[in-house]
Amino acid sequence: MHIKVIQPEKDGKKVYDNSEGVDALIEYLKHEKKEEGKTLLLFNQDRSNITPNLAKEMINNNVKGLRKGGAKFYSIVISPSEDELRHIGNSNKRLRQYTRMVMQHYADTYKLKKGRRIESKDVVWVAAIHEDRKIKAIDLKQDELLSERERELMRGGISQNEKEKIHKRAERRDEKRYDPELFRVGERKPGLNKHIHVIVSARDKAQKITLNPLTVRKRFHIKNFQLQSGRSFEKLFGYEHDTMSRRFYDKYDRKERLRYEERIDRFVERLSKEHPDIAIDPEILKNIGEKYHYSKVFFINLSRLSGKYKRREAVGDPYFFVENGRVEKASEHFKRLENRYPIEKSNFNTIRIQSAQLSTLIKSARSPLAIKETLLLASERKRMKRHKEKGQDGDNIEVS
Repeated sequence: MHIKVIQPEKDGKKVYDNSEGVDALIEYLKHEKKEEGKTLLLFNQDRSNITPNLAKEMINNNVKGLRKGGAKFYSIVISPSEDELRHIGNSNKRLRQYTRMVMQHYADTYKLKKGRRIESKDVVWVAAIHEDRKIKAIDLKQDELLSERERELMRGGISQNEKEKIHKRAERRDEKRYDPELFRVGERKPGLNKHIHVIVSARDKAQKITLNPLTVRKRFHIKNFQLQSGRSFEKLFGYEHDTMSRRFYDKYDRKERLRYEERIDRFVERLSKEHPDIAIDPEILKNIGEKYHYSKVFFINLSRLSGKYKRREAVGDPYFFVENGRVEKASEHFKRLENRYPIEKSNFNTIRIQSAQLSTLIKSARSPLAIKETLLLASERKRMKRHKEKGQDGDNIEVS
């Protein structure tokens, strides 16, 4: 769960400017909803059908006592992960339920003078659920890994250790981006992307107390607010970290599935041109994509795979990498081969290749087929040699 309080001066969004009325932000939310083919309706603690005009009145008329040019409202973005959205069935009803709990934590986090507290009913807020996110230029892999600021730091007098840290951070950041061959700026991001925009007044309902979530910690501890809100999701819906709920998957229409399949075909075609020694079956990739319903993680792992081949790094089984986001361990690969191509147990146990040998084979091989053939032929040679020494005939193993 990611919860962020927008800072207009840092996030660079004119629509989030909170020094005047909330009209620009409401119009932005209306436009985003219109692009989704829907009409904007907002909700708060008590209602689920607040019109944009009523939302403007609620926030713009709750400014008594605020100085001119000061903040009139604050924007909070609640962004569940794709796994969290699957866990709750991508349900708007549950997202509204959770948002109301988050705003209870928002009120509870404030510590006023003389030990006073405010309740959620004292806070004036409205919220809207958005379905999609758009691909931005920063979401795509860049030719230059380092940002302009990072390049300036590298040119400065920092230590080699600091330079290495900057490069590692840039590489980790780039790994989470999409392949520009698969996506374009302005397109819909793959996977589940529902998120909630909350607009909360900078004054309480009685217009006597100023509420600022970006103030000092002793008055509003933002980290505690984020932590408590994240834990509430787990308790409210019985969610556990690092689990993939199988109760719900996003259903793509046929056109969207075909579009993703075509992109995978182009991705594999490009890889085969750039790396002729690599053989990847696009149909297997499509099956993996279908299994995970073309989630954002699936496409990010495709981008990471392309990057590893470009840097000539060891990948082992590319299908395992795309599905799990990591290189398969030697012991895991050997166990899968054991199950996929069973050899008589009594003989197989005597010719088991050592883990170190297998690891060397995986690192040196450029395709899963090469690994499979090398292992099976090596195993067969050892079995034939053993049987020959005993004066027995060995059975052939067909390598496909």
